[in-house]
Amino acid sequence: MLYFKLALSDIKQNKLSYWPFFWAITVLTVINLIFQLLTLNPGNDSLLGGDSVQRMLSFGTQIIFLLTIIIALYVHNFIMRQRKKQLSLYYVIGLEQKHLSFISILEDSLAQLTSLLSGIVISLLLSKVVFLILAKLTDLGINYKFSLTTKAFANVIELFIVLLLVFCVIDVLSIHHLNPLTMANENIEGEPKSNWVIGILSLATLISGYYLALSIKAPLAGISRFFIAVVLVIIGTYTLFIAGSIVLLKMLKKRKKYFYQPTHFITISGLLSRMKENATGLASICILLTMAILTAIVTFSIYLGINDYVHQSTPYDAMIVDQIQKRSPAEARKTIEPTLTKNNVQIKKQVNMKMTTPDAFEVIGNTLKPNLRKANTTIAVITAHDYDKIQGTKTHLKNNQLLVQSDKQAKMPQERIIISNHVYEIKQKINNFKFAFNYQNTVLPPTWIVVSSWKQAKDFSNEEALLASGFKLKGTSKDQLEAGEKLTKDLSYSVFHSQVETKKSLNSIYGSILFLGIILSSTFIVATALIIYYKQLTEGYSDQRRFKILQNVGLSRKEVKKTIHSQILLIFFSPLILATIHLAFALPTINKLLKSMALISNTTSFIIIACGVIGVFAFVYLISYWLTSNVYYRLVEQKN
Repeated sequence: MLYFKLALSDIKQNKLSYWPFFWAITVLTVINLIFQLLTLNPGNDSLLGGDSVQRMLSFGTQIIFLLTIIIALYVHNFIMRQRKKQLSLYYVIGLEQKHLSFISILEDSLAQLTSLLSGIVISLLLSKVVFLILAKLTDLGINYKFSLTTKAFANVIELFIVLLLVFCVIDVLSIHHLNPLTMANENIEGEPKSNWVIGILSLATLISGYYLALSIKAPLAGISRFFIAVVLVIIGTYTLFIAGSIVLLKMLKKRKKYFYQPTHFITISGLLSRMKENATGLASICILLTMAILTAIVTFSIYLGINDYVHQSTPYDAMIVDQIQKRSPAEARKTIEPTLTKNNVQIKKQVNMKMTTPDAFEVIGNTLKPNLRKANTTIAVITAHDYDKIQGTKTHLKNNQLLVQSDKQAKMPQERIIISNHVYEIKQKINNFKFAFNYQNTVLPPTWIVVSSWKQAKDFSNEEALLASGFKLKGTSKDQLEAGEKLTKDLSYSVFHSQVETKKSLNSIYGSILFLGIILSSTFIVATALIIYYKQLTEGYSDQRRFKILQNVGLSRKEVKKTIHSQILLIFFSPLILATIHLAFALPTINKLLKSMALISNTTSFIIIACGVIGVFAFVYLISYWLTSNVYYRLVEQKN
């Protein structure tokens, strides 16, 4: 009973440390349990797109699991460091190591189990709401059922019980090596030496990472290169904060007019004495913040680009694309009309074109070479006759002339094209071909070429010609979806495409990606906020004695607050500024990668989304700054 009272007393005395631990474990429990409930939901298997949602949720569960372990260990490590002082006092007054271990295990158990129970209760209250949000984002509809599964609860409880056992082992080992005589000097750290070599190398590493990211021309081929750039930036971030920050502070210290102002003197001296420990935390905040913002930007961009993707893959309400000898335009209509009519859907208009089977080409200057491995684009060719019927134009082309519609990433020539020893003049670049679509949704940007006759088209492809028929339909989305699902099953997706069905399928995939992105970004923010909070607590506890001495020798309350404000500004906003710089160099390549995978099509929209997300995260960061500065101020200020 005595040990239980001591454990409760320690928790109450260290409530500034334990409250964030309690909320962190509670939030992590909620996130893990909701993910488990959604992943193991039996209703996932019964609907179109449910398997895609389940795959994304399973992937998210693994990431959240890993983040939970990292965050929980970080928070527990901080609490153990703060707890050592109290345990050392118990050790001095006669308690043995086994008693201290028992008290520590009791504290861990009380905090962990209370947090776990709270998380389970909150999860039960929120799970249905989160499920409805997921159902809305993925457009799975009212038939998507949700039910609780005992396996989900068992998995989460098992995770946090294992974490509790790990905490207990860490506590016992720490207490075994506890030496009360060294506790008084534990937080005293000499001023580090500035290392110009590492400081310069950190800048060189960062610049190299930025250069690699910006120099990627073919995003898909350059994924490995981008990964190297990410590693370099992470290394550069840590070394810049560890060595570069000390070099900067030393430079400021040498500027006597600046350094010997009371506010600057206290701030710089304090930072120099503890910069090694601060630097790692600041770098971690910077990396986590970058990951959170980047995850949010990518997921929102993909989700909001669904309509563009649908139009790129299926420009008409319904399409049939098949080998031309298998069905004529009239037969294409007959193939789908009975099913459409049965579902109260009518064909308002039909558009047809004969096209080459799109082939992959490598663009070398003005020359096009079939090369799947090094391809820049896929090329489909139609005749001017079909083009004019679709566009309502009158195009006059000579045998050596053509029209071209292509994306910038295709790197198509501007004036002439050389293929199969034939030279073609590019008469005009077009950008509004109504029947342009991405055949089989390849990752290569599609190029459309218009030639004078089918004879010229054969220079680009020897494969069997295709007939593409597009249909404008009249009917409700629900009726079109039911007809589309039936026709897709009968004809296969490679032959029949429906806008409504494509959008439904994409909503399930992209909606689950957005849901996962929101949860991951939130988890990164929780981790960032915890590191910031505990960093400020560490600073506050370290500075209590120093600021008390300064107040005793005459430093006013106003000067204390001004000094604190200066120090927190310097510490707090450096990760946000550097994270924004990281994003400025990463986003161009991310934009190219998403466009090359046909996940987005509009760079302007991507930039607007990026700016909006960065703005929201900066606002959240400012709120965190305001809250943590108050905690820090209350710790270090001594009121008269």
